[in-house]
Amino acid sequence: MTQTYDMTINRLPVRTWNRLNMNGTVLRGLEGGQEGPVLDCVPEDIQSGGAKLSPLSTGMGGDMDTLLDGCRIPARRYLCPSGRADGAPLRLTFPAMRGARRLNRVEILAETGGELTVLMDLTDETDGDAPAGESGAASLLGLQTRILARKDARVRLVQVIRPGQADVCLNDVGVRCEAGARVQILQLVLRSTRLCLGCRGELLGEQSSLEADTGYLLRGDDRLDMNYEAVHLGAKTTSRMDVSGSLRDRAFKLFRGTIDFQKGASGASGDEKEDVLLLDDGVVNQTIPLILCSEEDVQGNHGATIGRLSGELLFYLQSRGISLADARELMARSRMDALCERIPDERLRQSVKNDLEGGERHENH
Repeated sequence: MTQTYDMTINRLPVRTWNRLNMNGTVLRGLEGGQEGPVLDCVPEDIQSGGAKLSPLSTGMGGDMDTLLDGCRIPARRYLCPSGRADGAPLRLTFPAMRGARRLNRVEILAETGGELTVLMDLTDETDGDAPAGESGAASLLGLQTRILARKDARVRLVQVIRPGQADVCLNDVGVRCEAGARVQILQLVLRSTRLCLGCRGELLGEQSSLEADTGYLLRGDDRLDMNYEAVHLGAKTTSRMDVSGSLRDRAFKLFRGTIDFQKGASGASGDEKEDVLLLDDGVVNQTIPLILCSEEDVQGNHGATIGRLSGELLFYLQSRGISLADARELMARSRMDALCERIPDERLRQSVKNDLEGGERHENH
């Protein structure tokens, strides 16, 4: 009999929104799964295997570890050697399939001065008419990624998330940066029935930095639940979180963004920004910006722009021969297109563009 799990994930570090029930997300009766297949392309100078990373917190929290430990999911480990220049990327593809329950763990260690780009594709390998699995259980795609960047290391993580047929998708990230290390995260969400994103970065060493850019395009009954944390522990550390996207039909999105300045983070700075486009009256958007401070000499900023397309803009576009449906799609796509151009790989970038164009044709049809 498959074990089930009651999980609370994406918890805010401080419970500040009790009345609105937005402090965390509860998943009840979630069935466990097995290690999923991974299609990988590993550069010759990147080592596979190695020792387990020291404990490193992630955005979703301890219940995600409980799920993966209970299902006995091993970690795939990759080592970027000291002094490596940013050459060929590490490519990892995690296929989802209707009726399957697939879980994976990845650990990445970038040694001193090493540079590495990691391209991850969480993708649907079936078409939209694929039947459910024999058990009839809800399908699951889960991935946890831990990154340890040693002194002056550089890691760029690109995640394209389009699991489509998976009923639940969990994508969890944990980062730790030593002195002078820099981690950049780019995430593009193209489609998902229910997607939870968690990301926590610990800026441990002086002048370390974390940058996270996330874009999403939600339609139908899509649900997106996010929890991002930048924890400043070292002096003169920097963080930036930018989230942008659009909601249409009956889509739901919840974003929690926390900048946490802890004691010892003198001279640190953190910025958090969200830009949301609401395209239909039936959408639900929730945003929780949070700044915590235990240090005096710090600078934290957060802001959110949430709005609809103006009548003047729609009139202008329609007067140029663009239909209302095409105008709405054009504005929604513009946010994703800008992030898509930042994918540092032509093959993956073109795949995302083709997917976006396919979704647009489906909507217009």
